[in-house]
Amino acid sequence: MNSSEKLKFEFGQTSWRQSIAVKITAQIIWVIVPIVFVSSIFLFDTIEKDQSQSFLYKTDVLVYRVSNTILHSRLAVDEKDALIAKIAAELDFKAIEVSAPNYQLTNKVDTTGYVPIKHTLPIINADDGFENAFIEITSYHVPLERIIEQQRKDFLAVIFLCLIIFAVFLVMSIRIWLYKPLKTLVDATETVASGNTNVDLDADRKDEFGHLSLFFYRMLDSMIEQHNTLREAAKAASEANNAKSIFLANMSHELRTPLNAIIGYSEMMLDEAKDRNDRTYIEDLEKTISASRHLLHLINEVLDLSKIEAGKMETHISKFNIQDMIQEIVTTLEPLARQRNNTLNIEFDSSITTIHSDSMKVRQILINLLGNACKFTENGLITLKARQLIKNSHRYLALSVSDTGIGIKTENINLLFKPFTQQDNSSTRSYSGTGLGLSICHHLCILLGGKIDVQSDLGKGSCFTVTIPIDSEKPQAISFMNDSVLPKVSSGG
Repeated sequence: MNSSEKLKFEFGQTSWRQSIAVKITAQIIWVIVPIVFVSSIFLFDTIEKDQSQSFLYKTDVLVYRVSNTILHSRLAVDEKDALIAKIAAELDFKAIEVSAPNYQLTNKVDTTGYVPIKHTLPIINADDGFENAFIEITSYHVPLERIIEQQRKDFLAVIFLCLIIFAVFLVMSIRIWLYKPLKTLVDATETVASGNTNVDLDADRKDEFGHLSLFFYRMLDSMIEQHNTLREAAKAASEANNAKSIFLANMSHELRTPLNAIIGYSEMMLDEAKDRNDRTYIEDLEKTISASRHLLHLINEVLDLSKIEAGKMETHISKFNIQDMIQEIVTTLEPLARQRNNTLNIEFDSSITTIHSDSMKVRQILINLLGNACKFTENGLITLKARQLIKNSHRYLALSVSDTGIGIKTENINLLFKPFTQQDNSSTRSYSGTGLGLSICHHLCILLGGKIDVQSDLGKGSCFTVTIPIDSEKPQAISFMNDSVLPKVSSGG
């Protein structure tokens, strides 16, 4: 997953646990719950006291009404039984038993689990003349503890239901007042990120989101202005770079023509001087030819770079014998290797004979890499290895140039393939050159559908590995290689 995919934020598709509305509601509920809990403790005590007083009151009312019915009512016995049962039911008593002179009411209901409450009342001034007698009333009621416990449960259920309703209301309110404006801002941000600056925000709101929308518009205006400035600067830089490339190409052609003439006439004069054995001119002519060839090489590098930058570098694919090419290159560069007392070694995979590529560009890559190895190595070993790689049913040629030279600093490895860049840029640097060779190699490898890798240890040497297709009619990018257009670089053995 690349960085843009990691940073992508699908607003509105997050888990409910991550919702801002839920988080804010949870914080508020956590504050409210302890308050409700403490309040409930006091309310439970009040409920218990109220129930106790209510129970005593109902009992007194029951005794009064039942005794009054027995002593003063002229109803028949059945009617009196029904009236007393009705009175008990109205006062939430399960059943009632009454024992009085000339009246008996027996309980016919199962009272298991109910508490009997017995009252004995003396009869005074009764209408039927039963003075000094007694009325016994036994009522059956739900235990007071059970009533209190049930009321507590009902109270907690009501509180819980109220909290749920409050939480739902709060979540919906926050989503309306917070989520929608945030969603609008996020959508506007994604629209701008996709390259479309036509967004619609309500900057006239009188709240924080109105200020955010206003600042967003200001930021967008600044971004558009900076983008236009950068686009103009990039356009000017591109035009300047194209002009530079055209100028370099033209100047290189203009310089190469007289240089070739100088080299040609100098070689003719050198041959004549050798025929006359004129030692006076031989040494000077050899220096002239050497300096001219070096200057021609530099001009060719500048011309190649200008063609690459202008997009005018072409490839000419053909079959050629890679073994013969390597032998020719090594033979050519052996004198350069001997100048610094280096040994040039070749390790070749005999299964590779011919390849299908641009022979001139492959030759240029190898000459640049081997030339650098000879230049930066003294009294050492330079090894050229050629081997075949097979990946995804495709054949590739890997050419490795390793040396035991000075190596490369870790901080300089990433600068190797930049034009006009060298390890030592001081005015007293020890090695000559323009710093274009590796940059050209890098671009040529890309043109051939390949890549170039680097491994190096400072003070121990370096290894450059070029990998190109063997059989491509038209070079394609190597699929199993690094996707970046930049070469792979690393330090360490």
